[in-house]
Amino acid sequence: TKIEVKARMSANQFSQKVHKEPRISLNQLSEYCHLTNAAKRRNILLGQKFPPVFRGTYYGAAEEAIVAFLGSGSSDVEELQDIVADLRYEAQDFKSQNRNWHCERALTNVEALERFINNWRFFPRGFSFQALPQNAKGGLDIEDVRVSIRPELKTTSTKKSGPGLLKLVFSKNEDLPLQRLETTSVLLFQYAQGILVPVGAKLSHQDCLVYDVFAGACVNAPRAYVRKYREVEAA
Repeated sequence: TKIEVKARMSANQFSQKVHKEPRISLNQLSEYCHLTNAAKRRNILLGQKFPPVFRGTYYGAAEEAIVAFLGSGSSDVEELQDIVADLRYEAQDFKSQNRNWHCERALTNVEALERFINNWRFFPRGFSFQALPQNAKGGLDIEDVRVSIRPELKTTSTKKSGPGLLKLVFSKNEDLPLQRLETTSVLLFQYAQGILVPVGAKLSHQDCLVYDVFAGACVNAPRAYVRKYREVEAA
């Protein structure tokens, strides 16, 4: 019957998603490499194999605003402050409707933007930025595992002619150790070498940046990136 068909369609829409091929996200791999707890490592792998049915971009508003700001080349954070005010109003609206999760998400995005604004004077200079398409998806194959990588911006150094990439990370509830940020930047650099430069050309490790929005910390791939990448392969 039509009702049965509709019920099956609804069940399929919310059925458990399963990744048949080995894959992991960039942030999860960086975390995995620096965990010593076997149970936590296993949970990461299970989460990548059986991802949640619905996973929205929790920091989507803050990410979109920061990417637009950097891509515009502006140094006036007033535009970001206007977005903060809009998000605060949105949070109040959600609260009045008892939509607590949406209210919390809006306020968390406010906090992320306020951190970015407060740390703006320390943001690395000497780069111009170009926003990458939001639906741009990339990957890196490491030991038969597909690592999904989604940088937000392409960078161009004003001191050198080489391009690079910028990845934003949001870590409100934990202080990411330097080693973990470096691992992320090394993987970003390895990915950039495959998509940004012609065969035979070289890319500077200094032009691939990972920026922790809450901590206000920016890390580029270290000089010893080859050794660091081998450590990831071994993990």
